[in-house]
Amino acid sequence: MRKTIILTAVLLIFAVLSGCRSQRPSDVKELTREEQLQKAVERNYRKAEPHYELGVYYMQSGMLERAESEFNIALNCDPVYKEAQAAMVSVQDKLGNPERSKLLADTYIDQARNNAAESFLLGRAFQRHFYEDYAVKCYHNAERLAPESAVLNKYLGYYYLRKGDKAKAESYLTRSFHLDPYQPDVSSELGKLGVVVEIPPESQRNIFQRVTDPLADLFKREEIKE
Repeated sequence: MRKTIILTAVLLIFAVLSGCRSQRPSDVKELTREEQLQKAVERNYRKAEPHYELGVYYMQSGMLERAESEFNIALNCDPVYKEAQAAMVSVQDKLGNPERSKLLADTYIDQARNNAAESFLLGRAFQRHFYEDYAVKCYHNAERLAPESAVLNKYLGYYYLRKGDKAKAESYLTRSFHLDPYQPDVSSELGKLGVVVEIPPESQRNIFQRVTDPLADLFKREEIKE
């Protein structure tokens, strides 16, 4: 009799535990995208990126004043955060403030104009927010400061190739190849453009490696592709 009671109790406990594992409280719900972003902001309030991402969500949802507020906070956290700078330019346009938008863009471009890496990153941010003219201006500032950068010339070559400007694409890719002829993708693309290139013997690689590319580390760190 005692064994039967113990066995019954064990079975009841097992059934209860199984039920706890299989049941999900009805009041538990999935967080919305907005709630997820707000949680990220709460966890990292002093970091710029979560505020920027929440601001982008608000801007895409038409909540422009909220977006502007989040971009402001992002820039307070990191005054040179390029993504937030470009987003602030964009949200001012959407708010109907084109003069302020242009003023901010000119200010940000001027702040970065003497730093090749900063100019390039700002250009990419503008490009992501569909400001091609501002992006090109930043890229050309970077080019002015780092004309010997093979990775930058390669990036610009592919940029103009996507734009359909084969003449500029050929010019930048050729320059990139001359700076670093050991780039199979560049030599292949030049071949498609009708440019005949000759890759130097492997024994000469160290000659080209003596020249340090000023933007190579940036492109590697940011995992920037063409």
